[in-house]
Amino acid sequence: MIWLASFPRSGNTFTRNILNDVYGQPSSEFHLQTEYGVEDNYETFPVVKTHLLPDQVIPNDPKIPVVYLMRDGRDATVSMAHHTADIVKPGTDFMQNMMETIIAAEGSHFGGWSVNALQWIRRADVVIRYEDLVRDPIGQVEKFRKILKMPKGNPENLPTFKKLKASKNPYGVRVSAKTQISGVANKFFRKGKSGAWKEEMRDDMHELFWSQHGEVMDLVGYHRDGTWASEEEFQKKIAFIKKMHLTDKPKKRILIEAGKLVDEHRDGVNRYVFSLCKAMDNLQKQKGKFTHLDIDLLVGGEIVPLQQDLKISAREVKPNWVENTKSKIKGALPGAVYDPLRQLYLWSPARKVLEKQRLAIRLVTERKNLIESSKVFAEYDLIHVTLPQNYHYFRLMKDHPFVVTIHDMTHKLFPQYHLKANIRNAENGMQFFKKIDAHLLTVSEATRKDMIADTGVSKDKTSVVLEAADEERFNHIFDEKILNLVLDKFGLVGEQYFFSLATLEPRKNLKNTLNAFLKLKEKYPDSKIKFVLAGKAGWKEKLNISHPDILAIGYVPDEDLSALLTGATGFCYVSKYEGFGLPLLESMRCMTPVIYGNNSSMKEIVKDNGLPADPDDLEQIAAQMSLLAFDEKIRKEFSEKGFLRAIELSWEKTASETLALYESLT
Repeated sequence: MIWLASFPRSGNTFTRNILNDVYGQPSSEFHLQTEYGVEDNYETFPVVKTHLLPDQVIPNDPKIPVVYLMRDGRDATVSMAHHTADIVKPGTDFMQNMMETIIAAEGSHFGGWSVNALQWIRRADVVIRYEDLVRDPIGQVEKFRKILKMPKGNPENLPTFKKLKASKNPYGVRVSAKTQISGVANKFFRKGKSGAWKEEMRDDMHELFWSQHGEVMDLVGYHRDGTWASEEEFQKKIAFIKKMHLTDKPKKRILIEAGKLVDEHRDGVNRYVFSLCKAMDNLQKQKGKFTHLDIDLLVGGEIVPLQQDLKISAREVKPNWVENTKSKIKGALPGAVYDPLRQLYLWSPARKVLEKQRLAIRLVTERKNLIESSKVFAEYDLIHVTLPQNYHYFRLMKDHPFVVTIHDMTHKLFPQYHLKANIRNAENGMQFFKKIDAHLLTVSEATRKDMIADTGVSKDKTSVVLEAADEERFNHIFDEKILNLVLDKFGLVGEQYFFSLATLEPRKNLKNTLNAFLKLKEKYPDSKIKFVLAGKAGWKEKLNISHPDILAIGYVPDEDLSALLTGATGFCYVSKYEGFGLPLLESMRCMTPVIYGNNSSMKEIVKDNGLPADPDDLEQIAAQMSLLAFDEKIRKEFSEKGFLRAIELSWEKTASETLALYESLT
């Protein structure tokens, strides 16, 4: 048998009908669908169709020959979106289907077009392009002879798309396991031509597609303008891709301090570490890049390999002997006896003696652990510390290559917004890594300037790598049914509202933002627009949310955020300072226009694709709210501009630039 593999809607069924009608070669298929089962004897057929990735097929034998069919990913995406709306999930939204196909979240949609193409090209013995197949069906199918014994064909039996659309065929759409209906076949075999994406793929969706798959499109010779390379040039590009992932570079070991992965709070640093590690893993496993870098993670005091499933749990911390003893005494005595004894213990000299003993034991133990850990850490060529506050793991390592991510300088610029312990820890970390000459990686140019101004570190010891919004978690929701399912949870179906997402702390400037909204309500008393405030409680911030049109909904899980952002008139993030400002990009990916603080990194990240405001100027904030609330043209303009800016940045790009930095430092 041979595998006939492709991303869906790339001519696989057309090819099977040619093999059957012209050459008398029957075929089967292998899939993971539950609607109908796999044929029991599929392995006995000369040809077996699949859309799955190479490591998902059974038998997963690399000796089995492969023909891979490739089509312009834009045509395949548009056709797949129609196929889903017409046949797989009738009545679903075409644009929603298109976006989901482009994003291919969590490896859905057969890995996504570019991943499917790269993995099968490296595995395939023969690669046939759909555009060539449509132009010369017999000539292209004749290429099967390289790996498949076939009788002489009868070209007179060549099926055409017109015939396939109008009649029942051996291979095609299934209404049940055995039945076909011509009306459905008409939808299944849609156009059979190349470049049809130009008619139905909106400009913003084309930009989204290119941001996700443009690199591979370029590699195989599909051009942005809709043209494609000659067949000869295409085959040269395929040969190049087969060799591309092979490297003779020496192996390097990298350790990433990733303690934030076990933090229960999904703050900005947690998102950074999670998304960076996941993108690195995808680059290595799916695209075969930087495979000479062997990456481990330091999580909760343990070293684990970089893995795509980053659901890592913290180790259980066992109580020391003092705590064990106290717990046993408390459990053995009634409260009336234990409480007076506890008070006596708190004021007795015995407590101080025990505390000194406990401190001495802890210091000795910590020192011993640090010495042992340092020996293990020294085996790595480079260590990446993702939060300078976690310097304590590496206190004994003076002469070792480090790269450290600096997220912001708020502990120095706005100490009033921090606890003293956090300021001290952050500054100790900064000074330690400066002293050992670590390379400092900032998430924005603004943060780099602030850091250099404060620390005096040389610019050549710094780099800037921008973050991105998570392209799987944050996207505009086109399907109103899906949108309203979430909005209904918060009583927002049909409501017009501004949205804000932030930890409730003074730096986020929520007090002024809400007061500006109240000014808007005073100026337009008949307006029904609301302000929805999401986020967990922070510190040093008391907000007046007594107005009936201000809704505080607290912490919102990630799965609900895209809908809340999509449904919003505008996203308000008029912060006084940001090291990056990730929520702005997350909103812009959802096509929601943003009002942002005209300072720090926010000017750099948003640029002219949102509405800036002075955080201390209530009138200016209110004026920008007014533009979005009552001017549909402005709202649409900044929705489109913001989206295009957001998709310029991606975690794959962030990971690629970070891995390239690792290479330069080892």
